[in-house]
Amino acid sequence: MALRLRFQYAAGASLGYSIERLSDGLLYNFAPSGSTAGTFTAAPTTVVAPLPADTGSFVGRYKVNLTSTPAAQFVDGDYCITIHNVASGNAVIAELDVVMHNGDDATVIPSGASADPWNQSLPGSYAAGTAGFALGTNLDAKVSTRLAATSYAAPPTDYQQRSQPVVLPFVAPIWYAAPPSDYQQRNQPVMLPTTSQASSSSSLTVAQIVSGIWDEPRAGHVLPGSFGACLDTSISSRLDATADTPGIATLLTRLSGSRAAYLDALNVSGTVASHADVAAVQNNTLVRIFVPDVVQRPQSGSIQRIVHLYTYNEQGNMATPDSAPTITVVNGAGTSRNVNLDTATMVLLSPGHYKAVYTLQAGDPTEQLVWSFTVVQNGQTRQYGGSTEVVDVMSVDFNANDRANLNALLAMAGTTGVIVASASRTGYTLSAQEHAAITADAVAALNSAVPASPTAGSVFDRLDAAVSSRSTFAGGAVASVSAPVVVGQNNDKTGYTLASSGLDAIQVEPGINARQALAPILAATAGVLSGAGTGTITVKGGSVATTRIMATTDLVGNRSAVVLNLPN
Repeated sequence: MALRLRFQYAAGASLGYSIERLSDGLLYNFAPSGSTAGTFTAAPTTVVAPLPADTGSFVGRYKVNLTSTPAAQFVDGDYCITIHNVASGNAVIAELDVVMHNGDDATVIPSGASADPWNQSLPGSYAAGTAGFALGTNLDAKVSTRLAATSYAAPPTDYQQRSQPVVLPFVAPIWYAAPPSDYQQRNQPVMLPTTSQASSSSSLTVAQIVSGIWDEPRAGHVLPGSFGACLDTSISSRLDATADTPGIATLLTRLSGSRAAYLDALNVSGTVASHADVAAVQNNTLVRIFVPDVVQRPQSGSIQRIVHLYTYNEQGNMATPDSAPTITVVNGAGTSRNVNLDTATMVLLSPGHYKAVYTLQAGDPTEQLVWSFTVVQNGQTRQYGGSTEVVDVMSVDFNANDRANLNALLAMAGTTGVIVASASRTGYTLSAQEHAAITADAVAALNSAVPASPTAGSVFDRLDAAVSSRSTFAGGAVASVSAPVVVGQNNDKTGYTLASSGLDAIQVEPGINARQALAPILAATAGVLSGAGTGTITVKGGSVATTRIMATTDLVGNRSAVVLNLPN
């Protein structure tokens, strides 16, 4: 048994489907677990299931088989299959009609050779319990062969007919004693004799018969087990107050009007629960709230935390309250923090499931947050709460290892400070103030007078004459600079290389230079290709996992759209 669904749509879409039973309007629950999973219900937790796309020669077709469909859920009748665009908020794009029979959508075909049921051979191959089986098994002879009205023997004339008075049987039973001479004869209505009616032939009324029975003396009833023999003494002589347990009043004395009302209220079919049983009952939680216990304040920017609220009925199933729950938040001092909430009315995600988003900025204080939720369910307003601690990032990220390293630096510094080894003096930069101070010191040093006896090897020692007094041309190789250089043979040139940006100035297409153009060329010739025949082809770069080409094609490979992912 199965429900088979086939649908045609544009390739590459994300589709889903839902099932509505038109006889009662209930929806199928696709949830994998839960009390209503795999059943039709008014509030399914998963109402839309994926509708997978086909492949190969069937691109553009979407198909699914829902097996096995239980006949108890898919009762005979009409069903509406709704197609949803999952990528567009489950928007409805089509609706299909399906007829289910015995939990299957296959067309019902008669078991006989002809569609006319009156043209079938009996008893045939009808299964036990079917109408064809009952008709073929029981209608095994012609009606004309059965008893005719002319052969019917009428009952005796003294037989009682419906609505006739009750008469005594012709042959008296063994327990029957002959009545007195003035008693009613056979074929006469049953009448109990009285003094005034001993010779009357008229029928007694019901009231007269009842009165005669209750006024009958018990002494004449001696047959063991009879009602008269069982009533061997007055009921008033039975158990009285003297037979009660000593010290306990009689039941009637203790059974006041208010206590009797309690007994009338015990409208139960089983054993009445004790106080301990009632105390042990734990009602199912109607609302569950999830707020973060701790939120780490960011060093910069902001972070968001989602608060969830779930509502249930007494059986633990998801239930929708009268209105969407509302939410407020304050700090430990009672100051409102509602400005950090995205909404004061929580957003519905699915039946009984709501959410709100709290945004924490880097400049927010570290404090306690106190949450308050208001839920109106069945006309009753209920309050729920929770709390969150906002902590600084240092209190979370600064661990025992960090503390040990800091203590080690402190021990190294001592009273003279930390001395950085020469091999580790990399990556350090001076501040603007430090640069200015050093520059000022250098300028002051350069502006100082040259000493008469400068230190050997010092700057002053080397600047023993004005630079302007030196020659501007000293011959040798300097001469070649003053005239054009003649390039010799190519094999004379060594050490020349093309810069990494050497091809960037060469434009192949608007916005694409020669270096970028080589990447998709290498990908097309040597990159890994996937998706051939599906309508969407992706090509990896040569020897890299980065996708360089994404193309949309038809079934024969014609490209309708191409997206390039070029290197920067």
